[in-house]
Amino acid sequence: MLFAQNEDKTMSAAYIYEKVWGREMLGDDRALQQRISSLREKIEESGYVIATVRGEGYRFERKP
Repeated sequence: MLFAQNEDKTMSAAYIYEKVWGREMLGDDRALQQRISSLREKIEESGYVIATVRGEGYRFERKP
C-alpha cells in the first residue's frame, strides 16, 4: 500500500522500514530486502516495478 500511495517517489529503506514495521531500522535491512523481493515477484505481471535507486532507496513505477 505504501508504494502504491507514493508512486514515482523515491523512499529510503529507513523510511519504508519505519512505516511498515512501526519502528526505527537499526542497521540490518535484510527483512526489508526480503519483502521487496517478494513484492517484486507478486507484481511482476502488473505493469509496475519496484526499482532500486542506488544510495537513495526504492521507487514504485510503471515499467518502461
